[in-house]
Amino acid sequence: MQADLRNLMCMSLFVPRTSLKGSVAILGWSLALLVVMHMLLALAVNQALQEYYFQKSQAEEQVVVFEYFGSFSRSLLTMFEFTLANWAPPARVLMENVHEALFIYSVVHKMALGFAVIGIINGVSKTFKVASSDDAVMVRQMYRKEKMHTQKMQRLFVEADANGDGTIELDEWLTICEDQWVQIWLKSQDLDATDPGKLFTSLDDGSGTLTVERLVEGTARLKSQCSAVAVITLLKEVHDRVKDIETTLHDDRAEVNPVRTRGDDRFRGSPLPSSNAL
Repeated sequence: MQADLRNLMCMSLFVPRTSLKGSVAILGWSLALLVVMHMLLALAVNQALQEYYFQKSQAEEQVVVFEYFGSFSRSLLTMFEFTLANWAPPARVLMENVHEALFIYSVVHKMALGFAVIGIINGVSKTFKVASSDDAVMVRQMYRKEKMHTQKMQRLFVEADANGDGTIELDEWLTICEDQWVQIWLKSQDLDATDPGKLFTSLDDGSGTLTVERLVEGTARLKSQCSAVAVITLLKEVHDRVKDIETTLHDDRAEVNPVRTRGDDRFRGSPLPSSNAL
């Protein structure tokens, strides 16, 4: 009972754990992008105010502005406040105490970073769909897919090679395919393992064993044969073979018919033996 409860808890946590694991890279790059952009903006705003405001205005007017933009750290925190929090107070401080034209910066910052960039990060799945139409991205995705397929088949090979001789024999293949989890895993890879012997024959090159290279190439070939292009190519090959056979049969008939005709003419020209000759 405890084992079943533990398995149920693990299965319920599998999806969020896998999602978090897969989004670590996206989260890291998103945070790095936001931090770098806000650091550059904080440095630019702080330096501009140090040069044109804090040295020329009266001390009592600088207190409020200094709270928001007086140092790099204060300015960096204000940039994040512009983007993620209540952006109106720092925008009012810039507008009322520095210059009214700075409301343009406040609005552009909020629209560009607060809405556009954050919205893109929140909708990263849709962004990936749009980016997936790019040729370079498509090539990288295909390369990554082939690399992942190779790694998975290599792990399967290590598990199946019980004696460690570097090849998988039929009995080892049948043994590993008896595991229901392995059958479901192969099915998720678009490989039907309900008949392990037939699958082994499809992967074997006639040597009776499977090497890791043969396993990787053979499974990739079987997966690609399920595509529409592979089906059309197979139908074309069958059509060409049938056409070649018909041409060969027609040539054979053409060669046989003249011989048969000449033989008939020879017998047709010879007189029949008379009864006296018999």
